Amino acid sequence: MDGHALPAGRKVGRGPASRLDGLLERLGVRGVIARDLLLGTVWAAVSLAALLPLLGPVAADLGVRLSDGQVIAVLAVAVVQSLLIALRRVRPVAAVLLVATLQVALVAVMPPETTARLAAPVIVAYTAGVLLPSARWIRLVGAAALLEVAAGPVVAAYVAPSVRAALGGAAAPPPDLVSWTSAVAWLVDDVLLVLLYLSAALVGAAVASRRAYVGLVESRAEAVERTREAELRAAIVAERTRMARELHDIAAHHLSGLVVQASAVERLLDRDPAAAREAVRGIRAQGKQTLDDLRQVVGVLREQSRAGGSAAGASEASVPGLAGLPELVADARALGDRVELTVEGTPAPLTHLVDVTAYRAVQEALANARQHAPGRDVSVRLVHGDDDVRLEIENGVPPASSTRSRPGYGLVGMRERTALVGGSIRAGLDGDRWRVLLVLPRRHGVDGGAT
Repeated sequence: MDGHALPAGRKVGRGPASRLDGLLERLGVRGVIARDLLLGTVWAAVSLAALLPLLGPVAADLGVRLSDGQVIAVLAVAVVQSLLIALRRVRPVAAVLLVATLQVALVAVMPPETTARLAAPVIVAYTAGVLLPSARWIRLVGAAALLEVAAGPVVAAYVAPSVRAALGGAAAPPPDLVSWTSAVAWLVDDVLLVLLYLSAALVGAAVASRRAYVGLVESRAEAVERTREAELRAAIVAERTRMARELHDIAAHHLSGLVVQASAVERLLDRDPAAAREAVRGIRAQGKQTLDDLRQVVGVLREQSRAGGSAAGASEASVPGLAGLPELVADARALGDRVELTVEGTPAPLTHLVDVTAYRAVQEALANARQHAPGRDVSVRLVHGDDDVRLEIENGVPPASSTRSRPGYGLVGMRERTALVGGSIRAGLDGDRWRVLLVLPRRHGVDGGAT
């Protein structure tokens, strides 16, 4: 019926105990036996300091006489009982039973009608409640209490007189075990004894349950956080994959044009050299733009994406841009959204990545508004500036949403795309409106960065 160290599934809590463990670790006191032996030694010293006056002047004032042999025997039992605390976590069953046995031994050396109950029984019973399953610690503390209840009167009646005489104590008649007074006294003592063991073990079981609950909550929180991080990484990778696909379409679009222009140059070389030179300059400008796009994506995408398909299977259709914004708004209205589009300034040519980023930002914002604030008015304001393009998308937020709603992965994609072209983005609540402000440069270089 012996127990062992901390069983599987029991998780040590964090707090003062952990800090104390850290201090003992730094002091070189390692291992549960060494630490519990230190605890037992400290408690033995405390017990001696408390018992010496009680067994001397206090006992004399109360008319209780103890011989030197009895005092030494009581102190020896108290020290051994305290040192048994060292076994409480590695052998909890043995510790409880041995401490209970020594408690019975105290009955043999103490004067009649007196007793000395130290803290060791409470400590080992508490530890049993912490470490052992409920059914096991109940049986254990029941056995310890039964040992004291059954053996105590027998030892007091038949063993104690001889032991006291051998220790030089005063002779005393054995207790009357059949009188009503003695029976009531023994009954009260036994009830208190059982309650002491049971309450100590129950406190230990409650502490163990609390530790297990805290450990479970922490494990679940860590699992949720790991899942969240994994989902976020997956969303970023997926968004970068989509951007890589779009860049593939951009490159395919450019390269197909380069092939056509190169064929025309080949025909013009002999007939019209001036036109051929002009066409070569166009090829060079278009090739430089394609190279800038490729370098920009390679600089931002730090991890290679395996998705995307082969060049032969890629679509050569034009990548959507701001020119398709009216059609996008019309599609949103057809789905029931109330969208207002305002365009200010004079449109000017944009690089392909900037054009695609602006289009995708509006597309994502409309999708988010449809999902998180259905039926609310959405305003899209496009401002063509001299050096940049500004997009402001606003929509109403239902009262139940408020700031507790966590940003979705669409915003992650917006930030990735914006960083790709060296722009800036701000998104958040502005009063009762959700507002996204996107500022994109008309042209982007390889060294562009997000703000």
